[in-house]
Amino acid sequence: MQDGFMESIIKSIQGRWVGPALGGGLSKRFNAIRNVWKKISERFPDNNPFDELEPMIFFAPSADTAGEVKGSTLPGPFVYLSPTLELESIRQVEHTVAHELAHLMLGHHKQTQDELARDDKGIIRRHGDTPQERAADELSTQWGFPSKKYKSRFAKMVSDTKKPKSSIKFSKADAKQANTTVIEALKREGRIM
Repeated sequence: MQDGFMESIIKSIQGRWVGPALGGGLSKRFNAIRNVWKKISERFPDNNPFDELEPMIFFAPSADTAGEVKGSTLPGPFVYLSPTLELESIRQVEHTVAHELAHLMLGHHKQTQDELARDDKGIIRRHGDTPQERAADELSTQWGFPSKKYKSRFAKMVSDTKKPKSSIKFSKADAKQANTTVIEALKREGRIM
């Protein structure tokens, strides 16, 4: 493993920036960091793009950590990997890791948040629609980690909780009978003819 990249991983673990999986052991995000490095090293043995990366901190907090204060000065860029990635397939987590590292390779961490939010015409766009996001997707795909446009499992869980739940199920016959009963009652009360 390239010294600087390995040092970034070691410092991230030692500083408890990368948490364990909920049940203990290695998190899917840690495994994805390791898998991405391994695949990149095998694919580019003589010209590993990670050799050009400056030291960084991977922040992949455990899903059971509600909050935490850390007294540290970061040595370089900060790569955040959400605990919700533990719900996704390892392939998707690897793509996310490669995508974030592609942002570093492309120097996006040196741009302001306002610059990152705008498209080529200066119009503020949704996060995934910016040139920087497309460029990071293209580079991570070149590295062998193609983007799969999908709705995350976490987003599906959240949207499912917002859907109204009906505990009463009506058949067509039940609906027809209810409609007839309402119409008859309205006729008896003289509200309709």
